[in-house]
Amino acid sequence: MDRHLAAARRWLPFCAAVVVSTLLIYAPGSHVPSSPHNADKLVHAAMFLVLALTGAWARIPRRWLGIGLVCYAAISEVLQAMLPIHRDGDWHDWLADSIGVVIGLLLAAWLIRRGAAPQPAASATPIRTSRSSRPPASKPRTAPSAAQPAPAKNASDTRSRS
Repeated sequence: MDRHLAAARRWLPFCAAVVVSTLLIYAPGSHVPSSPHNADKLVHAAMFLVLALTGAWARIPRRWLGIGLVCYAAISEVLQAMLPIHRDGDWHDWLADSIGVVIGLLLAAWLIRRGAAPQPAASATPIRTSRSSRPPASKPRTAPSAAQPAPAKNASDTRSRS
């Protein structure tokens, strides 16, 4: 039971961040406050940074989390342009979202390295801090060559037993 509670505590912030981001992304244009030119890019980057951090906290493998969030950002921009919500899809917004994802994943990796965040799941991509953390390479096995003579048989082995 404690294991399930711990998993729920890890996933709850990510789920909340997904719900809040979805509400913000698809809010009608009339409900979005005006801001200085390009200031919304900071909001986009911050929102996706939070999604990346909370997703890493939920122990989602960072590779798949990054791919998923960048796709989520792209799809959201396409839908904003297509849906009748009076919003414009903008590739600059997607770029800001993607930058937020990268910064969030780098920050999560740094926090994990310092021990300030939960370790990634066993299926997650391990973080290598240096080349020395790699296991030593094993030497390839070589088959005996035909030029090598076969071991000599013992004379007692060749006598027949009567």
